Amino acid sequence: MPSHQSSSKVSYPIHDSLDYSRLSPYSHYLMSLSSEHEPTTYREAATQPCWQEAMNVEIWALVSNHTWDIVQAPPNVCPIGCKWVYKIKRGPDGTIERYKARLVAKGYSQIEGIDYLEIFSSVVKITTIRVVQAFLPSTIGTCSSLMSAMLSFMVISPKMST
Repeated sequence: MPSHQSSSKVSYPIHDSLDYSRLSPYSHYLMSLSSEHEPTTYREAATQPCWQEAMNVEIWALVSNHTWDIVQAPPNVCPIGCKWVYKIKRGPDGTIERYKARLVAKGYSQIEGIDYLEIFSSVVKITTIRVVQAFLPSTIGTCSSLMSAMLSFMVISPKMST
């Protein structure tokens, strides 16, 4: 192992200041972070059963929620692509709770007026409104006027309210 003291031109080398002994309560968590790897490509993820299962769960959720309809593309229109994004969800102690895969659209390749005519409007779930309703009376008092003002700005999708 090379000596760091004589060949270094740095006045205060970092290795002289580091003390790993204070990390002992967190060492398990820190080591678990480096033990698993999140894939960056489909090819990499497709070889591992845990990521295959995560992708199957995501596809099933998209299909069961009727996220899209398969239609014939109009002439001279190139559909946008999509890609998989992979994340490892961990518990407070660093243990792996689940593997999460998301299929996301490459919306950055679209051109306004050519690929789309309207801008996305966020959709609120009815459960979100109920949670807000539950917390507002305790913080504001009466919430009927505030709630009606909030609801006038929110769009409730027919698919979400059923």
